[in-house]
Amino acid sequence: MGKELIARFTPFLMLTNVAIVLSCAPSAAGQTVKATVVSTTLEATTFPQWSQDLGYHRNQLYPLILDALGLPFVEVDISDVKLSLMLDSGTARGFVITNHAPSVPHRVEERTEELNADGSHRGESFRIRVERISVLGKVFRNVAGSLSDWRMFSSEPFNGTVGLDFFLDRRLARSLSSA
Repeated sequence: MGKELIARFTPFLMLTNVAIVLSCAPSAAGQTVKATVVSTTLEATTFPQWSQDLGYHRNQLYPLILDALGLPFVEVDISDVKLSLMLDSGTARGFVITNHAPSVPHRVEERTEELNADGSHRGESFRIRVERISVLGKVFRNVAGSLSDWRMFSSEPFNGTVGLDFFLDRRLARSLSSA
């Protein structure tokens, strides 16, 4: 649903850019802020042009999927199970698989009690290890992660998250033409 919504508005977003120019002008009662709306047409840039301008090669480009709310998702492969995981651009380092995701082969290493900010019991999660995870074409082996109940994090079910440790040598850019 999110891709269709974004695809419907992409031509509009690509052709029209609205900029608000603010200028301050003194008045008798103090300063007044005036806003002017200026409209301009943008020329479409071809895929090869923008990717070359930014120094990307085709083998360095992978899809980043935005859901209806604009949250970024990345396709990952965990021991031959393909999943769409939310890109956690905060402080998360590894990956989290929730009980909403399809089952992935893993070893449980530890059971952990999760706590709320006030120290009260939130739930339980498991520290797990997977043999292999592939993120944007790069394979990582013997990777530690977490298996948790999605309800500890969200009011909507989701498969899990993938943190920034998997992107340390990557550059992330979004192409509006592929949205």
